[in-house]
Amino acid sequence: GRLCWRITPDYIKDALRFGVPLIPHTIGMTVIAMTDRVLIANLVSLAEAGVYTAGYQVGLAIALLQNSFNQTWVPWVYAKLKGEREEDKRAIVRFSYLYFVAILVPVGVLAIIAPWVLQHFVGSQFSGATHYVFWIGLGYAFNGMYKTVAVHIFYQSKTYLLAWVTAVTALLNVVFVYYGTGINGAIGAAQATASASSFSSIFTSLLSA
Repeated sequence: GRLCWRITPDYIKDALRFGVPLIPHTIGMTVIAMTDRVLIANLVSLAEAGVYTAGYQVGLAIALLQNSFNQTWVPWVYAKLKGEREEDKRAIVRFSYLYFVAILVPVGVLAIIAPWVLQHFVGSQFSGATHYVFWIGLGYAFNGMYKTVAVHIFYQSKTYLLAWVTAVTALLNVVFVYYGTGINGAIGAAQATASASSFSSIFTSLLSA
């Protein structure tokens, strides 16, 4: 007798209100992730896009780190927010700022060891990918910062805000990468993507606050 098959309009509205904005949000994230390689292939060369992709794979190590942290961070923050205690809120802020600094450390380490990683695991023909690793890793670090503050928006079920942030960021990313690639080649694309990710992180922080 615990299962009820009655249709509840309020539940449906709540689910749609939360879930529908995540569709453009996800599409925007995909656009951000693919723009750099697509434009490098078309504006520079397909060969350079291949080298860039090799560097991108190494930079994904930062994505692995921040995704792993986020899996622990979200339930911890939810539990703290549910209690609504002032000291818990301060703890969230302190840990957030600490993480913002800490996630930059592996970016620097990865940039230093990237030549060794590429030489031993990819091949000397992709040694030029070293130049891209730092900027790709930095972009993923900013993305990790974004996730750290976006959790508050998810908690408040205001996912429409994230849809707007991602849409603007995706548009800026296309513009930044297009002009960045034209001015500075493939490295300009990596720098542009990192810049767009930093905008997303800062804007989401403001909305979250």
